[in-house]
Amino acid sequence: NEEDQLVLLNQSKVKCGLTIQESADSFADVANAMLVTLVDQAASYYDKKDEDNLIKSLDVISDFILGAGSLFTKALSEASIEPVIYNGKTKKNKLEDIYYKYAKDCYTVNDIMNLSDNESNSSSNRIDNLNRIQQVFDIKESKRNNI
Repeated sequence: NEEDQLVLLNQSKVKCGLTIQESADSFADVANAMLVTLVDQAASYYDKKDEDNLIKSLDVISDFILGAGSLFTKALSEASIEPVIYNGKTKKNKLEDIYYKYAKDCYTVNDIMNLSDNESNSSSNRIDNLNRIQQVFDIKESKRNNI
């Protein structure tokens, strides 16, 4: 659970004798490496035209970003890092195509119309997921609007 992770992270920070900023930089390096692995897996689903697993893997990426960000904020709030941006081997145009497929999945007719409170809440979560993917893929607002 998150509290156990926080305790473990703080113990590791003390044991290694790292400053808060060094800990933050290390955390970002690990998060980035994990993110590259997750995005590369999503890209492989895209290449295989496996849209179901592509969407699921993008949901996992969004959850990972949310969890890592929350843990970072709680453990290392005094430090600052640049936002973690994907820097793996998948080309920018492919990331944009993947983002487009995810956006289509997030914006279903029910989501747009917000037919009920449950669907509205679900819609909000999906849009939050999409926004996190946009940030990690470093898709600019102008490009997002074109997509």
